[in-house]
Amino acid sequence: MAEEEQKPEENSEENKPEENKEETPKGSNPWIPLAIVLVLFPALSYALMEFVFIPRMMHILETATAKGSEHAASSAESEHAEVEGSAESLQQYKFNSVVANLSGSMQSRYLKVSFMVESSDPNLTAKIESNKAKLTDNALSILSAMSLHDLEEPGIKNILRSDLINAFNSSLKGKVIKQLYFYEFVVQ
Repeated sequence: MAEEEQKPEENSEENKPEENKEETPKGSNPWIPLAIVLVLFPALSYALMEFVFIPRMMHILETATAKGSEHAASSAESEHAEVEGSAESLQQYKFNSVVANLSGSMQSRYLKVSFMVESSDPNLTAKIESNKAKLTDNALSILSAMSLHDLEEPGIKNILRSDLINAFNSSLKGKVIKQLYFYEFVVQ
C-alpha cells in the first residue's frame, strides 16, 4: 500500500510539468510583440506627421499668410495715400555713427548705430542743429543703458526706436519726430 500511495504522488509530480507545458502555447515567441511595437510605432508616428500634422500646419500658415498679406496690402494702400499727400513735406536728418559703451561690459563692448529721423516739420534741420548736443546725449544715455543680453532680445530695435523718438520729442518739446530708421546697428 505504501507503494501505491507513492505512485500517485509520483504521477502527480510528473503531471505538474506537463500541465505547465500546456499553459504556454507551443510556437509563441515573446519577441513578436516587441518587434511589432518597434516597427509599428515609428511607422505610425511618421504617417501621422506626414499626412496629418504637417498638412494642418501648412494650411494654417497659408491661411495666416493670406490674411496677413491682405491686411498689409490694405494698410500699405492707406499709408501710401497718406504719404503721397505729405511726401513732399517730410524732412529727414541723419545721425551718423553714434557709439556707446554697453552696460555691464566693463567698457569692452560697444554699440555703434547710425539712424535717420523723419518729421513733417519744415524746420527739422534747424531744430536738431540747435539741440544737437542734447539729442546726442539722449541717444547715448539710452544706448549705453543697454547690456549685451538686452540687445539679444527679440524686438530690441523697435524698443530702442520708440525710446529714442520719445526722448527726442521730449527734448524738442513737441511731437516733432515721426519716425526713426536705423541704417547701421553694430554690436562689438
